Amino acid sequence: MITIHKKNNPILINITILRVIAIILVVLGHSLRNMEAPNLHLFFPHYTSEIEVFIKSYIYSFHMPLFFFISGYIFYFINTKKEKNYSISIELKKKFQRLIIPLYATSFLVLLPTMFIFGNQNISILKQSISMLQMSSNDHLWFLKALFLIFILIIPIFSYIKKQKIFTLIMVVGLTILLYVNSPLNISFLSIVFKYLPYFILGMVTYKLNFNLTKKTYLFIGLFLLIIHFISFSILNNSYYINNKYIIYILAILGIYAYYFLATYISHLKIPSSIWKKILILDNNSFSIYLFHVVVLYIILYYIIIAILQLKIIGSELLVFLSLAYLYQYTYKRFYQKTNSHHFFFRLNIIQ
Repeated sequence: MITIHKKNNPILINITILRVIAIILVVLGHSLRNMEAPNLHLFFPHYTSEIEVFIKSYIYSFHMPLFFFISGYIFYFINTKKEKNYSISIELKKKFQRLIIPLYATSFLVLLPTMFIFGNQNISILKQSISMLQMSSNDHLWFLKALFLIFILIIPIFSYIKKQKIFTLIMVVGLTILLYVNSPLNISFLSIVFKYLPYFILGMVTYKLNFNLTKKTYLFIGLFLLIIHFISFSILNNSYYINNKYIIYILAILGIYAYYFLATYISHLKIPSSIWKKILILDNNSFSIYLFHVVVLYIILYYIIIAILQLKIIGSELLVFLSLAYLYQYTYKRFYQKTNSHHFFFRLNIIQ
């Protein structure tokens, strides 16, 4: 684990790289179309290639669990340094400001008007607004709700968790998975917590383990897990077992650790400063990208859907999005960075 310090703000290089990989996967996953799992709010093409569907399904096998893993890792890293200053009420207040306020602000100020102007909406604005207020129909922003609920559970007992041995925490992961898979309860907010809590705890466990391996070992383990994950997913993808909840957990954990070890290997390399600056730009803007990239896709699919269907280019939405993302970054650096006029909740980092 390599840490650098910038203005008293420690940066974990491997997690910075991993977070950039994760946000790229999120954008790519949302840019690709899958007829079997459409977003009902988006205009949808009548054609998707098998390769496009496969890539999207592969990404979805682990990319959101990866975000919960990163969140748990960073949460443990930051809060183990808070001994006397750790306050449950203050920590929960911070999480509310950093997760729930952006969720509602983006939902009502950006996502709601975008849905009705550029989307495929069959219900009234009032009904959609009520659903958003209840956090039941906020598109991709569900992650913020799930993460906040996990923090509500973890923060009050974190002082106790820190004292537990790694084996005990791994047992908790296993019990949580069993509870989610076999629970007869069908309460949505409880279900989402138990579904993703194991990945969050695995992130904490991984930080606590503090792997101290050689550079070649990180590469070997990462590539080995990547190959196992890809082969396993390829075999199971079109089978009945792909929907088995235990298989879903196994594939997600394989994907998480494959990219974690590869990111850690990359962090041990001598990264040119020009590339590192680009990595930091993506990382510093990862929350903004997460909040707004779906809005860009709404507009793209509304105006360019015919061209995409005619060209049948795999992921052509992604190409357009990257161009717009570059334009956004240029505009941000040119106009906003100098004035610091952008509102705070569009620049907050999800997992700090």
